[in-house]
Amino acid sequence: MSVGGVTTLAVQHERTLWVRGAGDAQARPLCAASGLVLLGQRAFVVADDVLDLASFALDAPSEPGQTWRLFDGTLPEDPAARKAAKPDAESLLHLPPSPEHPHGALLALGSGSRATRFRGARLALGPDGLPHGPAQPQDLHPWFDTWMPKVHEPNVEGAFVQGEELVLLQRRNGHAGTNATVTGPWPPAPGCEPRVTRWDLGLLDGVPLGFTDGCALPDGGWLFSAAAEDTDDAYQDGRCTGSVLGRVGPDGALRGRWTLSVTAKVEGVAVQALASGWRVWMVTDADDPTQAASLLSVVLPG
Repeated sequence: MSVGGVTTLAVQHERTLWVRGAGDAQARPLCAASGLVLLGQRAFVVADDVLDLASFALDAPSEPGQTWRLFDGTLPEDPAARKAAKPDAESLLHLPPSPEHPHGALLALGSGSRATRFRGARLALGPDGLPHGPAQPQDLHPWFDTWMPKVHEPNVEGAFVQGEELVLLQRRNGHAGTNATVTGPWPPAPGCEPRVTRWDLGLLDGVPLGFTDGCALPDGGWLFSAAAEDTDDAYQDGRCTGSVLGRVGPDGALRGRWTLSVTAKVEGVAVQALASGWRVWMVTDADDPTQAASLLSVVLPG
């Protein structure tokens, strides 16, 4: 599927993302935000270079976020070694209530772009809307193996549940690779091969756009973010020329695309319903281990 013309939206900076864990004497920056889920007045964020989930109160923008452990172990401090060892959690799913998780759950997914990145972690939510109990590991091979041979350089950057379907967003890398949605039943059914739909998202300042996240909309459609990152490799980072949002209708047709007024790489997206339209919340990744990520917002017309 191809994407057409664009207009530009003015983005508002909401807060810089700092966190303080239970054992932290001081707050520290969350530097590589990559997935976002909004539940009430709380934003849950995963970052691709740490082992924790972070949570931020939207009505207390000056307070650092809380953290919950997702993955066991420790990561090296050296940037190159850390990049090689990290689980690369690029997506965060909100799972609906089920007999196993009566208050729902959050599930972080690795990207699958390297052999070490097929790990997921699930945190049950309690009646207060916060994670309860230890994270449960999730092997992603059964979810990914059936469709990965159909794309060049697998790299799952976004995921969401829409009704009875799970949608994964495969990101192309620069002039190489494939943008695709991978759609299958939710919960995943053994032996069921998902359908793969390829997307051409066009260019931004001469650089191809690649999916970075997506979220379900109440009308049965979905919203996506995409970034123009100048790299042809699913592993190596590159210069980002900017990001866009796109809205897809329940019929799978593109209903709109908007360029964002910032050049930041938007990696996570979530929506809040307004009286007429949506407020879209976004988190960024500067690909810099010293620069804290940002929480941004923008209003989309209905």
